[in-house]
Amino acid sequence: MGLADNLLSKRTSGVLLHLTSLPGREGIGTLGHPAYRFIDFLHKGGQSFWQILPIGPTPLDGNPYLPYCSFAGNSLLICMDVLRENGLVSDADISSGLGNGSESVDFQKVALWKLPLLRSAAMRLQKLIKRGYQSTPFSTFCYNNDYWLNDYALFTAITSSEGISSWTDLPEAMRNRHPEEIAFLAKDLSQDIDIIRCIQYLFFQQWAAFRRYASHKGVAIIGDIPMYMSPNCVEVWRQPEFFTVDPITGYPSRVAGVPPDYYSRKDGQLWGFPLYRWDNLERDDFRWWVKRVSHALTLFDVIRFDHFRGFSAYWDIPASAQFAREGQWQPCLGRELFKELHRLLGCLPAIVEDLGHIDKDVIRLKETLGYPGMKVLQFAFDGGPDNCHLPYNFKDSNNVVYTGTHDNNTVCGWFNGECLPEIQNRISSYVGNGSAMGISWDFIRIALGSIARLAIIPLQDILGLGSASRMNHPGTAIGNWSWRCRRGAITDQHVAELRTLTVTYGRLPR
Repeated sequence: MGLADNLLSKRTSGVLLHLTSLPGREGIGTLGHPAYRFIDFLHKGGQSFWQILPIGPTPLDGNPYLPYCSFAGNSLLICMDVLRENGLVSDADISSGLGNGSESVDFQKVALWKLPLLRSAAMRLQKLIKRGYQSTPFSTFCYNNDYWLNDYALFTAITSSEGISSWTDLPEAMRNRHPEEIAFLAKDLSQDIDIIRCIQYLFFQQWAAFRRYASHKGVAIIGDIPMYMSPNCVEVWRQPEFFTVDPITGYPSRVAGVPPDYYSRKDGQLWGFPLYRWDNLERDDFRWWVKRVSHALTLFDVIRFDHFRGFSAYWDIPASAQFAREGQWQPCLGRELFKELHRLLGCLPAIVEDLGHIDKDVIRLKETLGYPGMKVLQFAFDGGPDNCHLPYNFKDSNNVVYTGTHDNNTVCGWFNGECLPEIQNRISSYVGNGSAMGISWDFIRIALGSIARLAIIPLQDILGLGSASRMNHPGTAIGNWSWRCRRGAITDQHVAELRTLTVTYGRLPR
């Protein structure tokens, strides 16, 4: 039994924090020393899980749900201090770090500073590899990841050399992958391709060390698999037959989103991601999805399937539509997909995001698979005493309860800025006298005290932060994903209080 299987079978708890939100002097959280200190905090606080957001390479708005590749790592998460310790960059190279004081990530500024340094580090690594240093580990990495690495490196090198933001702007021969053109580009851009492969090697080296430390401390990592892919990703370019895109131009013809919901009550959310061609995926025995999930299992102890309801039926919107409400539901082959995943990979250590427009078919699929779903306390007090997010309505312990998710406001921001007075009164009546540490700790106590087998608390709620620390505003395109934890914000009191409640409600790992 692995770490995740052992922990998922018990009453446990954990913390939600994306890696980019860690403090540090690089203007962005990384896989360096602050990540290890956060693992120490989780261990001291009695926590069993660290849930993060997707770790793939992102556009310059930092949206982790728009990865350029479902297999690659985000190079901005590489720690420069670790590279310095390994002799790949110098003190002088990183002396112009972006400072410890920033409480938000400027992704463009970070990229302008960091990417040239990563390129220099990769070039130094190449020289060392040619001398025999790390040549075997590097060759092994390239061999083991051949199913995605070369395509990603070529795609990144081409789009970078052409100076474009989307592969649909490439000349026709590149856009449609003419064999002679691709062979020429692979040779012409070979140096850039090798550098990109080296940078990915550096990322996964640091990731492996991070995972080892977390496992040593008894902390399991929950990683997120986005439901959809960015239209500007290597998979859509390389295998357009699996996506609803025009085979010539590459532009999406049908796109994803959701009908009017909690976050966008009038128009719904128009995401703009191409949908899957489930018929073609099935004809290929779902091999792309199998590789994707199998890869995720090498990175995370537990995987979270984003937008799980899309595996039952998905909201299909014409690409020309102005609003998501113009879409319609279409059936999906999710049941067939998971049957194949289970046949090849066995029972998956997984949780599912079963939020939004949930019908009986979604519930049946989730119950058939046996994966725990999500309950969100911020949704619990609107809708009456039969609200399914109220802890006394949880049918059983096979749930993961959250005070809020990365898409919600913080509890303090929500309670003080969004709740109607009658909902505030309902909450006050429910929590009783309340915690001296504020409303967010009332919600933490409710979550930890519930029958849900796993409770996950966003760090912002542990710190009692307001709306300015919100991670994402669904349905909006700017001002998201940039929040960072201030250095020193986590105090001994936070550790002690979290551990006390964890012990009180029987969630300390044994």
